[in-house]
Amino acid sequence: VIELAYNGGRDPKTGRLLTPVKEFAEFTDMNEFMEAVKTILKYIFNLQEKMENINDEFHRMLDLNPFRSSLIDDCINRGCDLIEGGSKYSADGGPIGGINTAGDSLAAINYLIYDKQILTADQLKHALDTNFEDGATMPTGEEIRSLIITKAPKFGNDDDRADSWCYELEDFIGSYYNNQM
Repeated sequence: VIELAYNGGRDPKTGRLLTPVKEFAEFTDMNEFMEAVKTILKYIFNLQEKMENINDEFHRMLDLNPFRSSLIDDCINRGCDLIEGGSKYSADGGPIGGINTAGDSLAAINYLIYDKQILTADQLKHALDTNFEDGATMPTGEEIRSLIITKAPKFGNDDDRADSWCYELEDFIGSYYNNQM
């Protein structure tokens, strides 16, 4: 999601525009960038909902599992398979994998570009696009990678500069799903 946001909503591998947001260098602060991340998350949630509905239909047709369902009280009380709606809650989860990495990425962007202004958005994007391998730029790709590793805040170190981005993402995701139900 963050990669899509710093690529203007475009998939860098295919060039396909998934949902438009500003180009990375056009964001004036971290709040604007975070709004772009949330816009892309909403787009992905919408796709996920459609995919889950299709997936559920195939499961209903091909994957009834009485044994698995017998392990869930709701299914027993309702007399329905898990896939047929026997459980109060879905067996599938949302797209929350990688929250800590996303938080670290957001913290690095905020710290290096907006807070300390050590890098420009163009410098960071070029380093990311070239996998930190361009040695001809100033700073070099390797120097930028080193800044990210050694200077940017990281989740799990009792540092709100990183942890707060994880919390904000989790809060947004949870609120989004609660409002959809």
